[in-house]
Amino acid sequence: MNPAGAAAAPARPVRVVMPGGVDDPAAPSGGNRYDRRVCDELARSGRPVHEHAVAGAWPDPGPEARAELARILAESADGSVVLLDGLVACGVPDVVVPEAGRLRLVVLVHLPLADETGLAPERAAELDASERRTLHAVSAVVATSTWAATRLITHHALPATRVHVAPPGTDPAPLARGALSAGEGTEAPGAGTGTGAGTGPTTTTAPNADAGAGTNPGTGTEPNPGTGTGTMPDPGTGAGPATMPGPGTDTMPTPAPGATTGTAPAPSSGTGTATAPRPGTGATTGTAPAPNPGAAPASPAASAAAPLLLCVATVSPRKGQLRLVDALVEVADLGWRCVLVGGLGQDPGYVARVRERIDAAGLGARIRLAGPRTGPALAATYAQADLLVLASRAETYGMAVTEALARGIPVLATAVGGVPEALGQAPDGTLPGALVPPDDPAALTAALRRWLAGPDERRRCREAARRRRTTLAGWDTTARSLAEVLERLPHEPRRTA
Repeated sequence: MNPAGAAAAPARPVRVVMPGGVDDPAAPSGGNRYDRRVCDELARSGRPVHEHAVAGAWPDPGPEARAELARILAESADGSVVLLDGLVACGVPDVVVPEAGRLRLVVLVHLPLADETGLAPERAAELDASERRTLHAVSAVVATSTWAATRLITHHALPATRVHVAPPGTDPAPLARGALSAGEGTEAPGAGTGTGAGTGPTTTTAPNADAGAGTNPGTGTEPNPGTGTGTMPDPGTGAGPATMPGPGTDTMPTPAPGATTGTAPAPSSGTGTATAPRPGTGATTGTAPAPNPGAAPASPAASAAAPLLLCVATVSPRKGQLRLVDALVEVADLGWRCVLVGGLGQDPGYVARVRERIDAAGLGARIRLAGPRTGPALAATYAQADLLVLASRAETYGMAVTEALARGIPVLATAVGGVPEALGQAPDGTLPGALVPPDDPAALTAALRRWLAGPDERRRCREAARRRRTTLAGWDTTARSLAEVLERLPHEPRRTA
């Protein structure tokens, strides 16, 4: 403790090394957004932050990218604190490990490298070995969920004392005004409260393993790349009825009488490049686009009155959009619309298969591949959504889950990795949506049918989501968690063999 009147010690400066495309709106991802927000929040708290965005095809960089990373580390003074994104650090132990003896290195792991889908077994094994070597050498490792931290400890045999958790935060956002919001019962207690009421923990150390993780921002007028069989209103156009405060606003609605507020609970057991995107992840007003006179008329099931299902994820095998489309085919007899928001460039072959499946089922008027959206365009899409649907095969956290919950949108997702942590529970213990097994397509179909056909189920999920909204922590909590890790680093770097 500092003596009375003594000034607090200044925060340690930190160098942050990120993929080159961290701010690329054409390649949005949860990892990129996490990196950007923690840099901004750490700087806002008064900590000197020196950013280094290194372009390269991480985790398989070319000679120039490797040389640039080596230069940044070599030019850092002895004892410097360096926070490295795991996508950059974990694939190049030959560059990182030699510097671990003189620098205090911290690696932030968004997704273990070998967990990316589509890797050849030999390549996955190589990446896994490289990651293990890197993580054993550095001073500390940060994961984005308790599940992810536990998995790193057990899989790589890491000391639990060196693995920490800093879950992603959320921004305050207005309640979504989805097609079903009106006319299906009253708002839940706390529905009028803002997000980020909780202070949450400042840091969490992972449990002992032996005891036991091309967009155009601002526009919503991308052409429909799916099919010419029909049209559907674009939730990104801002064709909704009213202007609403944008996410992040400091002016939130006054809590309703009896509203539930509180602090975010501690995480329970339960988160570029110019040449290669990271593997993945204020509503406007206006006039709805005029119908295309040459298009086939949309069925009533695809009308603006039908509930809007939203998936926010890079279109890739790991995110499972093809499985989601297959489930939607099975519930085509019910009314719904679906928008798939996410980058289309990571796996063009997979994107083509998704489009082909939509066309073959005749669902082009009801399922839209919207491409990546950020900022106001993404906020406008969330504002009109009734249910977030994720069919992911692997997730360390699932930032889209908490982004939806911040708007009172319930979530139907596969129970993989850290997703159950992100979904959490309302203060009364109810689930703000539903979780299904990742390898059970029939369970996903059944859950969709139950939600679409059951007004009581929709009401339950929506009310629980609005209560869960009051417990979400903000990005300032994430930054405090990370800052505590940085402050607890030993004064001397780890000595490597």
